[in-house]
Amino acid sequence: MALGFSWAHLIGDVATATTCFNHWAKILGGKTPDAVTVNPRNEPQDRAPADAAVPRSVKPVGPIEDYWFVPAGVDMAGYSFHVTEPMLTRLQQQEPAAAGGAFELISALLWQTVAKIRAGKEVKTVTVVRNDMSARSGDSLANEQRVGYVEAGSPPAKSDVSELAALLAENVVDETAAVVSFPGDVVIYGANLTFVDMEQVDLYGLEIKGQRPAHVEYGLDGVGEEGAVLVQPDADGRGRVVTAVLPKDEAEALRAALGNTLLQPAP
Repeated sequence: MALGFSWAHLIGDVATATTCFNHWAKILGGKTPDAVTVNPRNEPQDRAPADAAVPRSVKPVGPIEDYWFVPAGVDMAGYSFHVTEPMLTRLQQQEPAAAGGAFELISALLWQTVAKIRAGKEVKTVTVVRNDMSARSGDSLANEQRVGYVEAGSPPAKSDVSELAALLAENVVDETAAVVSFPGDVVIYGANLTFVDMEQVDLYGLEIKGQRPAHVEYGLDGVGEEGAVLVQPDADGRGRVVTAVLPKDEAEALRAALGNTLLQPAP
């Protein structure tokens, strides 16, 4: 059996979407889900002045009014693949000095690879989106999404994967407050090449008649032309499922490049 749902960030962040879906499954199974509160309770946000500087992690658009996403200026394509435990272990052995965890390591490799594909275009600045579970208290829901950016000092195409992983692990400039208070509409995913960390989201918490998902995969619509990469745990938590949304020609080039590196079959 396959289940799917669509969600807009105008409703809530990805952790809220997952919590909603998991609670729906409890109701479907005849259970009463735990009460969930929102923290803070719809408090109004102070807006920055109209001439406020645009945060570097986003791109201003609009106003979008009733439209829920802004089409990119080019044809975008999705490419999803499974980084198995042996593949991830091999990558970790190849980059023993890399800081951070699986998210940073995989994102660093894709940052370098996309930069090589875009040979005539700098990809020094990337956006990083994470979920901050410390914002949650008990069964309350809060705005757990953190948005920031990282800037490389040298061309990522010529940088070591371990160097890029260290930047992603240690040098993210958090712009969440600036993004929330910005007075206009913005695009986050694809404003720069964007890496989305799903490590802390309860993707496999859904349960129906005692059965949990064998595979969960998330996708993104409305991604800007710089592209986005989503990294999430697989069912056993030892591998990762990666979804990349890029301009169509770049998605094909990424598939070919990873077939010779990360996704290359073991000898």
